[in-house]
Amino acid sequence: MLNMMSLGWDSPHLQMAIKRFEKLAIELAATLETSEWLAGDVYSLADADYTPYLQRMEDLDSAGFGRIAGLGKLVCRVRRRLICSGRR
Repeated sequence: MLNMMSLGWDSPHLQMAIKRFEKLAIELAATLETSEWLAGDVYSLADADYTPYLQRMEDLDSAGFGRIAGLGKLVCRVRRRLICSGRR
């Protein structure tokens, strides 16, 4: 943790984490090619479970996650759902 605090974006730990997030993002995008949500055509626990990861990917957008097709639409659907339910 101190390594990341002192080195910031240059930390090898952060670069490794970004690569893992990129792999996850590609896998999620592949799933979204065949369904609207991660586990089918309705919102499920899978979508709820991955919401924090989607937020982190958006936070790290300088790493280029926004270029991965399908993720942006999923983030928008999740946000709309949270806003409509009154949760944020």
